[in-house]
Amino acid sequence: MTQIPPPPPGPQQPGSYGDAKAQAKAAKAYAKAQRPWYKKKRWIGLIVLVVIIAISAASGGGSDDKGDKDAEDKTPTSSESPTETAKPDDKKSDEPKAGETKAEEPEPETKKFDVKTQAVAMVSEFSENELAADAKYKDKVIKVTGIISKIDTEIFDDKDYVLKLKGDAYDLLTVDCFDISNDELSKLAPGQKVSMIGDFKDGGDLGVELNHCSLA
Repeated sequence: MTQIPPPPPGPQQPGSYGDAKAQAKAAKAYAKAQRPWYKKKRWIGLIVLVVIIAISAASGGGSDDKGDKDAEDKTPTSSESPTETAKPDDKKSDEPKAGETKAEEPEPETKKFDVKTQAVAMVSEFSENELAADAKYKDKVIKVTGIISKIDTEIFDDKDYVLKLKGDAYDLLTVDCFDISNDELSKLAPGQKVSMIGDFKDGGDLGVELNHCSLA
């Protein structure tokens, strides 16, 4: 009887899907285990944690030292007084004491005069009778009141000023007051009524002149 040989084996079937997945996990775990230690996440996290702790400790220590130093600076030393003693007021009081009366301030002294008149009346006197007017005012100190016509420079000296009082309705005749200080003149203006005191100089058909004048 002739023996029939068995058929040749067929092609080997590939493994199942589960075996391939297990092999992939094993390969990944092996590669992960073979990485250097400084590339592993747990070591990196540990290093970061150590650095944070070191920085926090340094910052806290610096703040404590600064706080202690500020406290020492604010503490008064034995040579310093915590509060200042109020100084007594050295100023003397101007108020009069009991039973005393405060001295009155003297009034400004006014220049004395011999004759008192009005600018219009004075000009009229010289227009009507110059001889009688000269006799009345010669060598006298006159107090004359009138309305300022204008304040002008002198004819022959533009550095000096003269104040003119109206002597008539047309301002053709005036009482001219010389030698007035610039401080007094700066406070006056045309149209203002003033009283002037001065030494009689001359009078006539053109008006009257007074020297060394000042406000009364």
